[in-house]
Amino acid sequence: MSLIYKPNQGYWVRTMTAVFVGVLVLAGAGWTWQQFELVRLPTPTWQLDVVGLQGEPPVAGQGVELLDASGVETLDVATATVESWSPGTRGTGTLVVRGVTLADRDFELVNANTFRAGGATALGTPASEGTVRTARGIPIFEPTYLQAGGAGIVLILGAALIYWLVGVKRKTVEFLIATDGEMKKVNWSTRKEVTGSTIVVVVATFLIAGVLFVIDMVFSYAFASAGVLER
Repeated sequence: MSLIYKPNQGYWVRTMTAVFVGVLVLAGAGWTWQQFELVRLPTPTWQLDVVGLQGEPPVAGQGVELLDASGVETLDVATATVESWSPGTRGTGTLVVRGVTLADRDFELVNANTFRAGGATALGTPASEGTVRTARGIPIFEPTYLQAGGAGIVLILGAALIYWLVGVKRKTVEFLIATDGEMKKVNWSTRKEVTGSTIVVVVATFLIAGVLFVIDMVFSYAFASAGVLER
């Protein structure tokens, strides 16, 4: 049993219909890709670029205070737990934290410019502290995967729709076959006829443009002579 209804009839109309709908599906997949760029995935871990490290390097499991010390008063932004520390040179490094708890809904982790580890929540002198240069959330997975998944779903559903329209749904297929039959009845112009008609149209266009130009010049001269228009 054939998977396509009447596969040998209406080939070109069905093919071109599939191509046209396929272009729309591709456009929809591209639009979906762009829209999914705006989705903000959960960021259970954060990467902090640290400079001016003082004290012992942070170790996994330590508590961390994240502060905003840019104003007159130092403000608590969040608390977290050290997941890893990657040292750099001259007191720099990359600190990854998890279990972030914001101190206030008005704050975000990007507001933090100072960290203290090992003495979180003012329990004593911190084992280490430094300046947070940048803070970046690490999503649960790469956003590209989400974009590719969304676009892929659109492509799969679009392909299924095309197959259903031009290959399975009988009413649609019968209409396309009938359209193909009507197209075969059309008396298409020959190459010679199309070329001749095109030449006639081009020549007629230039002639009409020339006549209108001459008429415009005659009227302009007449009105200028009568003093209606300035030369």
